[in-house]
Amino acid sequence: MTQRATFRADINALRALAVAMVALYHFDVPGFELGFIGVDIFFVVSGYLMTQILLGRIDTATFSLLDFYVARARRIVPALLFLCLVLLGLGWFLLMPSDYANLGKQAAASSTFISNIVYWRENSYFAEASNYKWLLHTWSLSIEWQFYLIYPLVLAGMVRLGLKRAAIVELMWLAFLASLALCLYSSNANPKADFFLLPTRGWELLAGGLAYVHGPGARWSRWGSYPRFQQAGFALILLSLVVAHEQQWPNATALVPVIGTLLVVLGGDPPSRLTRNRVVMAIGLWSYSIYLWHWPVRVGLRFADLGDNALASGIGLLVSVGLGYLSYRFIEQPAQRILARSVAWRPIVALSAPALGLLAVGVTIWDADGVSWRMPPAVNIADAATLDLNPYRKECLADSTGGHTLGGCVIGQGQPIRAVVWGDSHADAVVTAVADSLDGRGGVQFFGLSNCPSALGTGNRPGLDCTGFNNKVVQRLEKSDPGVPLFIVNRLEHYLRPDEDEAPQRSSAANGAPAFDDPILTKFAATACRIAAKRPVFVLRPIPDPGFNVPRRVAGEAMWTDKPADPSFRRQDYDREFRAVNMALDAIQRSCGVIALDAVSPFCAEGTCRLAQDGRPFFYDDDHLNEFGNNLLVPAFRSAILDTERRRGKAPTPGTPPAAPALPAVVQ
Repeated sequence: MTQRATFRADINALRALAVAMVALYHFDVPGFELGFIGVDIFFVVSGYLMTQILLGRIDTATFSLLDFYVARARRIVPALLFLCLVLLGLGWFLLMPSDYANLGKQAAASSTFISNIVYWRENSYFAEASNYKWLLHTWSLSIEWQFYLIYPLVLAGMVRLGLKRAAIVELMWLAFLASLALCLYSSNANPKADFFLLPTRGWELLAGGLAYVHGPGARWSRWGSYPRFQQAGFALILLSLVVAHEQQWPNATALVPVIGTLLVVLGGDPPSRLTRNRVVMAIGLWSYSIYLWHWPVRVGLRFADLGDNALASGIGLLVSVGLGYLSYRFIEQPAQRILARSVAWRPIVALSAPALGLLAVGVTIWDADGVSWRMPPAVNIADAATLDLNPYRKECLADSTGGHTLGGCVIGQGQPIRAVVWGDSHADAVVTAVADSLDGRGGVQFFGLSNCPSALGTGNRPGLDCTGFNNKVVQRLEKSDPGVPLFIVNRLEHYLRPDEDEAPQRSSAANGAPAFDDPILTKFAATACRIAAKRPVFVLRPIPDPGFNVPRRVAGEAMWTDKPADPSFRRQDYDREFRAVNMALDAIQRSCGVIALDAVSPFCAEGTCRLAQDGRPFFYDDDHLNEFGNNLLVPAFRSAILDTERRRGKAPTPGTPPAAPALPAVVQ
């Protein structure tokens, strides 16, 4: 479609706008917080062009399924494979084993165009962990390729069955409406699937196809050139930067950028300085390669702890455009020229052989756990911290796929239940420390749901039945042994309003609970105080949040020095960052007897707080304690439980405290 006879400047401008919006969003440029909608534009454009190619060749009896797939592969595969090979090569020298293993899995999934399915089974696209996935952006290429595999078969099959064009169009409308309905339903019911999978994204591609069969280029169309359509379309796309909703995308508001894109396409490519100036023309032509390279550049900045550096982000944007141009000039164009001159079987071999090779390499790296022997022992010790997780995590911590159920796992030695832990993923990170504090006498009942505050009345979060889960937990707590202490562990600061610098007590509500400016804090206080009226309640103060991935920082320093690194932070920085939450917990403690447990002093001495010991991190990421780190909280939990039981006259005979956990095995 880039040959001069068929080139449409308006579609090229849509590509330029789409890649610009996505790149500016990923580099955190103000005003483009919702720039991810650029992918929706790409989908509509792809659907339009694919339908044009397919129906055009079917109408002229020149359609070949093999030729179609080869043409698509020539366009997509060479630059993608080159990117994956470059990343795997650099990763060999620069990535610690767990990150390199993940890169291997991502490269294998990208080379087979199933990466969207892989990412769907992991984190949300908008989750913090997703910011460190080098090939996350290939999810959209996988959706397009899956569409390319299915769509021509269906169209060719309908033609082979003798269906008239009108019947084909009606079936396209039916498929479009079914996919749109599924998308709107899934935006709340299963937002991860809604974002990553073809059935809930297909309507955007089909929308482009419908624009072709009804608009300019359709054989019965009388459409001409409509500049007003183009102007209105671009205006709608820009408007969508305001109306989109990040965490539940795509939803009903996705119709805004889709309709805007359709209007531009239906405008018929009128002469316009907006679409035909040199900058837009160049960015549009380079858009695929820019899209491929900009995300790894962004991830690289995050790995270098420069993700929040505005200057580094600006340079990263320029580097992305430069790499996009080089990829277009020296990979995309030469590959298409060379492969276009070959007979059909040669491009198949030339593209499938390296793709299969990349698949084999990626799977091997993944299966070998990132080839740990590449790195010095100090790096592997730091890397092992990322896997030092709660061994009960999979069966006990509910997530977006199981949030509607009540787990209620028992951790430790079983009966009697001597403590209950309720909370989010931060509770999962410390619950084994509570179990260890029992010294082998009894168990801990655990109720955990990721990303939900332990408070009644806060409503649901995307894909999470927080309301149902919390209601069931409180019902269980009010029916069970009232003497057993409850430990509530939440990342409270994560749920507060962004502008909440302080949490002053404003009034007193039921059960003596304080009320705050922030509604989450008010409901959290009311819930904790309600339970405290019937059983001892302890709330863990905020766990230190270093602001960077601790194992990666330790491993990065060890990679260059081959020595253990022990990063630290200042206690005064912790006190300032968590002032609002700690003020609120102080107010709750004064009001209704809920006891706030110190979560930072065990890490600190003389104003400096440790994040690792002898090169072994206390965290498995940037804010969750691992099993080695949570051991520092065992004395506080033990003291709280024993004090409660002594007051009830049920304290067991003190035993020998558990030994500190041994270092995990590493490959030397």
